[in-house]
Amino acid sequence: MKGFKFAVPFDYSMHNFLCATTWPSTASIRNADIQIRVVPPPEMVANLRAGNIDGSSVRPLQPARGLRRGGFIHILSKDIWNGHPCCAFGVPEAMIREAPNTFAALYRAVLTAAAHGARPQHRALIAQVIAPPII
Repeated sequence: MKGFKFAVPFDYSMHNFLCATTWPSTASIRNADIQIRVVPPPEMVANLRAGNIDGSSVRPLQPARGLRRGGFIHILSKDIWNGHPCCAFGVPEAMIREAPNTFAALYRAVLTAAAHGARPQHRALIAQVIAPPII
């Protein structure tokens, strides 16, 4: 597997952490054999087709494009680390200082949405909203 080029959406993403540390150690792969590259998710399929990367780790909806073009899913992140923390909410420190009320409202909205999504009775609706049919 020497020189395996793997794409992640952001340097500090959970995808990067899983692919740069956790997955290699669970799969007996040497970190030296993997090159992690940051590639915006909309550009991952084109980079796969062009041979610029050999694989990628992205949010659940993105791989559908690759699957339609003959790709496959090797492993799900839950199979690397079930229940891993995922996705972060971050803003520049300047926003917190300059617009504290806006930041507080935004932060409350994220927390409220997370609490809503954690309730089992809301899962079907959330799945319908975030996973529309693939055309």
